[in-house]
Amino acid sequence: MDREFDRSEEVCLRDYPLGKPTNIYGKIVGFLPNDYYNVLLLNGLNEGRITRYKSWSLIGKKDVGRVENGIGVSLEE
Repeated sequence: MDREFDRSEEVCLRDYPLGKPTNIYGKIVGFLPNDYYNVLLLNGLNEGRITRYKSWSLIGKKDVGRVENGIGVSLEE
């Protein structure tokens, strides 16, 4: 099964209704069934906690700048 993110990859959380990246970021530490990821949060109120997130609520840290600038993320990557 293909995964969208790899272990130790840094990701940013997306806000729920619009999907825009927030300033909260973390690191992927594990995979769960049904496309969930365990994320170690690196800042914010829950800093240091490992929390479960669905893949659509995460975005790679390298892709955040492209989304904010309106360029979009290419499907080929």
